[in-house]
Amino acid sequence: MKLSLKLFLYYLFFTLVLLLPLSIFQFVSISGDMSEKIREQLKEKAINTNERVNKFREDQISILRNISIDPIIIKFDDKHNLTKRLIEYRNQNHTFLNFSLYSPEGIKIVDTSGLGIGEKVDENKLWAKRIFGDEKNKSSMGDDFYFDEKLGKRVLIFAIKIIDPGGRFLGVLRGNITSSILHQIVNAKELFLKNNIYVNVLLGESIIYSNHLKTDPHSESYFFTSKEILSIEDEHFAYTEENTDYSTFYINFWKLSFKYPKKLALHGLEELKEKSIYIGSGILTFSLILIYFLSRSITSPLARLEKAAHLLGEGNLESRVQYSSGDEIGSLANSFNLMANRLQDSLSELEQKNSELLRLDKLKDEFLSNTSHELRTPLNGIIGITESLLDTQKESYSDHLRYNLSLIFQSGKRLSTLVNDILDFSKLKNHDLVLKQKPVNINAIVNMTFEVLKPLIRNKEIELKNNIPPDIYAFGDEDRIVQIFTNLIGNASKFTNSGMIEAGFKTKDAKYEFFIRDTGIGIPEDKIKDIFNSFEQVDASISREYGGTGIGLSITKNLVELHGGTIFAKSEIGKGTTLFFDLPISEEIPEKEESNLKFNQNRYIEPEQPVLLSEEPVRDYLENLNILIVDDEPINLQVLENILSVANYSVIKANNGNEAIQLVKTNDIDLILLDIMMPHKSGYDVCKELRDTFRAGELPIIMLTAKSQVVDLVHGFECGANDYLPKPFQKEELISRIRTHLELSKMTQSYSRFVPHEYLSILSKESILDIKLGDNVATNMSVVFSDIRDFSTLSETMTPQENFNFVNAYFRRVSPKIREYGGIIVKYVGDAIMAVFKNGSDFAVDSCLSQLATLKEYNSKRVTNNYKPIRIGFGIHSGFMTLGMIGEAHRMQGDAFSDQVNLTARLEGLTKYYGVSLIVSDKVLGELTHPEKYHSRFLDKVRVKGRKTPIEIYEIFNEDELEIRDKKIKFAPLFSQSIEFYKNRDFNNSRKSFHEYLKAFPGDLTTLLYLERLKELIEKGVDTDWDGVYEFTKK
Repeated sequence: MKLSLKLFLYYLFFTLVLLLPLSIFQFVSISGDMSEKIREQLKEKAINTNERVNKFREDQISILRNISIDPIIIKFDDKHNLTKRLIEYRNQNHTFLNFSLYSPEGIKIVDTSGLGIGEKVDENKLWAKRIFGDEKNKSSMGDDFYFDEKLGKRVLIFAIKIIDPGGRFLGVLRGNITSSILHQIVNAKELFLKNNIYVNVLLGESIIYSNHLKTDPHSESYFFTSKEILSIEDEHFAYTEENTDYSTFYINFWKLSFKYPKKLALHGLEELKEKSIYIGSGILTFSLILIYFLSRSITSPLARLEKAAHLLGEGNLESRVQYSSGDEIGSLANSFNLMANRLQDSLSELEQKNSELLRLDKLKDEFLSNTSHELRTPLNGIIGITESLLDTQKESYSDHLRYNLSLIFQSGKRLSTLVNDILDFSKLKNHDLVLKQKPVNINAIVNMTFEVLKPLIRNKEIELKNNIPPDIYAFGDEDRIVQIFTNLIGNASKFTNSGMIEAGFKTKDAKYEFFIRDTGIGIPEDKIKDIFNSFEQVDASISREYGGTGIGLSITKNLVELHGGTIFAKSEIGKGTTLFFDLPISEEIPEKEESNLKFNQNRYIEPEQPVLLSEEPVRDYLENLNILIVDDEPINLQVLENILSVANYSVIKANNGNEAIQLVKTNDIDLILLDIMMPHKSGYDVCKELRDTFRAGELPIIMLTAKSQVVDLVHGFECGANDYLPKPFQKEELISRIRTHLELSKMTQSYSRFVPHEYLSILSKESILDIKLGDNVATNMSVVFSDIRDFSTLSETMTPQENFNFVNAYFRRVSPKIREYGGIIVKYVGDAIMAVFKNGSDFAVDSCLSQLATLKEYNSKRVTNNYKPIRIGFGIHSGFMTLGMIGEAHRMQGDAFSDQVNLTARLEGLTKYYGVSLIVSDKVLGELTHPEKYHSRFLDKVRVKGRKTPIEIYEIFNEDELEIRDKKIKFAPLFSQSIEFYKNRDFNNSRKSFHEYLKAFPGDLTTLLYLERLKELIEKGVDTDWDGVYEFTKK
């Protein structure tokens, strides 16, 4: 978009933003003021008219009321006298057309016009409904209207009951008035017609008068409803009351509406709006023309500058701007010309350097094309399968075959080293390499490097000397220091055919200066300075004869410098080369060697001395576990299967993420080895989905991938991975990590028997290792106490071992029923169990009933074996409590604390007193979501020891013996009746009722307790404030 057009549009925009809202605001303000004024005037007129219509109605009612108390009318006996008297009243009140009298049954007995005598009133009429309707809708007076065929006009009806002084209903007096009188009242002084104000008078939902609705009075359509009046509201101002479209009378159903057509009311405002539009349009047009010419004057020199810049951009370096002015645009033009001159001068210099840049860029492209992480995928397969072949069926291989397999393995490792060098070079170039520094034993590194080197130099007569003592520790990154020595010693062996390779050191200031000396071909003096440059070698033919990429020494130099050291070389053609470098001295020596250095000589086999592989024994409890391996590359799956099978693991394979998730659902998986880069669903997504169901300690996940950047590792852990191992990996490291995570997993699962996972969940902890003394949470829960009845008596007949076996046999059967219903066993106390349920009281009750059902089965076996059956009691209460870890630093356990816990223990103790199995508090009963599925009965209202507030307790007897349960259900009304008598202090009837219950249900301990209590209450009596609460003075 051109600048001139932008300026034009900006001005147009700001003009509209400023002027248009102002104009609209003024118009709306004037319109609002005018509308408000009209509404105020309309309201004033409406109130006056309302008062007149209301007075008219009250006057007519008053006339009828005076007539109704006339002595002659009250006698209501002589129809002739009644007719005569009503005619006199009609002649006195010319407003009324006629008067009628109706009997209490609704029969017309008198009419001044003589019409309709003996006819029964139509009770569907509004006035009749009000006078003669049902008791609910009856009234002492009524209003209505109808169309009189003879008069040819609408007639208003007013009716009132006639009551004698004794209050007896004698009949009804009715008077008819022509509705035209409303015209005189509403249009007094022609106020409304003159001002075009529309007036509607309504009775009920129908119009009985309108000064503007011109319809056939004989037609039913004349009687519009209030909803039809509302339909034209948008075109009128209206005075309303109480959120309706009409003014409402407070007697019966009379209503009034006033409307003023907006078109007439706001005629002056519309004229003002039209004039404002004409004036505004003229001003806007003039402003637009003015800004157009102004923008042209500003943008013209800018357009010339833009054209010159465009030509310069297309390569015309001769393009300049001819503009002389002292303003900012002139300064800009001068700067542009200066820039163009400098650009032209620098072009020749850039062209000279371009060829060199192209050569370096080509080298870079070739380098980057070979550094893709995809190199690691086939490489992992080569190393892994070869490694597994070397580890299995050792006795069946010939020496030659094992030697060839060893060569494949060595070639794969060399290729792996090459790929790692390339990736390290990229990291060093981009400053992405981070050192993990610690004390590092240099003697061990050199020894390991020599061991790796031996198979590679077996055909050379080279002596390897390690002159670095075992107590020399440098401070650095162990992996990177290994890389330094591997590169330098490997480089020395490559250019040395015979003689010696020696590693030594000396102390220099606060560093160790190490050297690697060889007796190889040597380096020309003029080439020494280039050997540490990337992609540089002494001679182009070296890469063909000796191999290498030319970045090994460059990487080594960068790694040494990253440790704060320097590296340099001394060499003599034909005599050898010595490379010197220094590393920081470690100020501490670790007490226990913790090194990642691992070397397996079995991978480097010499044909004369075949070596057999010995496996580290696997712990029994880690054998035959199921490991799921997930990778979209079949060769990678085969590698992992070979490795894991040798280690006695059962392997389950999945080719993609979705298949892996399904296998986890249908199999008992102990650990997952998971690739990241897979189609459809990545390893990250699989891990996150699994973590929604399985915690890290429950199902370990180790990610295996060629992606080894720090950001990838962090993302893997964020998704829930337990570990992360880049490809290609060492078999020993993989097996070691698998064993470690399996041990941790099994350990966590073992700990869950002491601290359940649900307990950890309530405390918001991932693992038992996260639990600390004092961890707690306060929440609403249901708590259950259970105890074996008469356990002390039983235990006296058993030895300690028999006691132990007895309690364990009981716990082993009932405890699973607690977990099954979502409960948490807080603790075992002797023969008692305390459990909490966070998911609701229904689950707590169901768990107890399930335990009782299990105990029935167990008791049947005990009786068969001549053992005494076990009886247990349950108490359930709910409330706010604190759950957490108590004890001291070296001995902790979970527990729950609250007054609710103590009360639950008391309730369990009451089961023996009342002879029942399960007692719940009234709070628990009220919290049940499905109370209808439980058989329950009220037991008592008690105050237990140590608690001031009484509590109602109930028995739930679903699991009672069938005969006992049926009797409790059958005679439940009689038991409830007995309790009600007791609560109402009717002790004699209560005792009588309980005796009847005892006859029907002999042996009910609760009934016997009440009978004993009632006997005492009847004999001693009770205080006036007796509330039916039974006090327990003992625990």
